[in-house]
Amino acid sequence: MEISSERLKQLIYELSKNNSQDALKQIYLTFYPKLFRLAIYYVRVKATAEEIVSDTFFSIWQQRSQLLEIHDFNAFVYQITRNISISYLRKQTSSNKNIDSADVDIFFNSAETPESELISAELMRNLNQAIEKLPEKCKLVFKLIREENLKYKEVASMLNISIKTVEAHISMAVLKLRDILKNDLK
Repeated sequence: MEISSERLKQLIYELSKNNSQDALKQIYLTFYPKLFRLAIYYVRVKATAEEIVSDTFFSIWQQRSQLLEIHDFNAFVYQITRNISISYLRKQTSSNKNIDSADVDIFFNSAETPESELISAELMRNLNQAIEKLPEKCKLVFKLIREENLKYKEVASMLNISIKTVEAHISMAVLKLRDILKNDLK
């Protein structure tokens, strides 16, 4: 559900000044899908992601009196979700579901022989090692686009950057990956 920026401002005003639960509900319906995708990207568990988004809206409700001071509400809610997700990951000492350790599986496993399976597995390992060598922001954009299948516009909005910056990160990632993997592909 998309709403105009004017309608969003009106809802934020109603929430802030009148403690409107209806306004919070409309904001929730608008932002839930995007925030859920961001949370699931970090934590990889549907129930946990749902809880994180609920915590995000609980935080918004708690901070409702200060909402009119927020200049970019989109960035504000994404930052809350991101912070709660990262806090959750930090608490999971035994968990290895960190965004930096998530492998990207862009190959379809169609190997017919054990030898070709081994080669595919080795190529996959090399690809994931190459992805880990990318700069942090570039790696995050690459994973959101390639692994989460998000659109450039969604990633730009989520990270509060322009679509051109997303395109630049993807281009840089592809060039660096091609350069790192050129020996493996020969």
